Amino acid sequence: MSDTDPTRAAVTWRRFPRHPATRLPSLRASILAGPDVQVINVARGGMLVESDVRLTPGVGLCLNVTLGDQVYQIAGRVSRVDASLADSRVKYRAGIALDQEMAIFDLPSLPETSPADAEADRALDTELQERLQPPVESETAVALRAELNELRLEVQQQRDAGAALRQAVDSGEAARRQLIDAQAVERTRWAEERTLLQERARENEEQAATLARKIRSVVEAQRDQAGQHALEKSRLEAEANEATQQLTELRAVHASLLATISQRLEAFERERAEWQAERQRATTEIDAAESWSSEQQDLLYRIRQQMATVFSLLDGSPHLLGPRPVTRELSAGQAVAPPPIDADALPSEPAAMAS
Repeated sequence: MSDTDPTRAAVTWRRFPRHPATRLPSLRASILAGPDVQVINVARGGMLVESDVRLTPGVGLCLNVTLGDQVYQIAGRVSRVDASLADSRVKYRAGIALDQEMAIFDLPSLPETSPADAEADRALDTELQERLQPPVESETAVALRAELNELRLEVQQQRDAGAALRQAVDSGEAARRQLIDAQAVERTRWAEERTLLQERARENEEQAATLARKIRSVVEAQRDQAGQHALEKSRLEAEANEATQQLTELRAVHASLLATISQRLEAFERERAEWQAERQRATTEIDAAESWSSEQQDLLYRIRQQMATVFSLLDGSPHLLGPRPVTRELSAGQAVAPPPIDADALPSEPAAMAS
């Protein structure tokens, strides 16, 4: 069993204490073809990260880790996820069990370890020991070794496929980042429209209250004028026609105001219905995008695992499922061939994103 075997790393996990990310000021991490994540602490066989996007336990994950001027691609599986609410936003804190031990995370132990970190280490140790079982020599392994010679004959074809696959991964990452930027712009526009609609609603309410006060004033004025007209009818016969004309004009104003209020209330109801429909559509698109992103992350992980298996076969390593080093020097004109990809295993893009 090699030193980089995941099972050996799980059994000897207690040899690798966890260190807070503050001990590595230049440490940065991001999901492959996804957003950045905040690193909480690290160990040789695992990481604890915090993300704004939803992570699913058991899903494979590929990370781009930057330390100083060096960039590493690290693969692992999400072992546990804790969600919390901070500043009206949901944060997902995930523990990641690495497929390959990372020597860059070996740091000198601090004099003391807090009880919370020690408890987190013990929990992650137990979970890794449950998830990573010792490999068993099976008929599948024997068959894979027998296919090694056939795979060597297909190296030339696999080289072209590997180059195309790497280009597709780069394109997918660029498209994903563009999608994230577009979603951010859409959310900003939606927030601005919601604020504008709220302001219009307040203005309409104020106008409706003002019109209601004016109507009450007109009605009261009508009542006062009618009373005065009844008392002075016999003595002010000459002024009766003028008072009648004023009453007719007031009634016309009353009717016009009522019609205006009705029209504005109907327009307000239509705007509110459109706003609610737009909010529901935006929520549906965001949920569909997050689901599709999770599926794409799992796909990238499975592709990386298949490529690591083929690299191991081509190098003649007996450990077929072991991790592949991050970097490798190749001779001039030589390329690395990935394994064939099962098209039926690829997840389809969500219908909402396709539309």
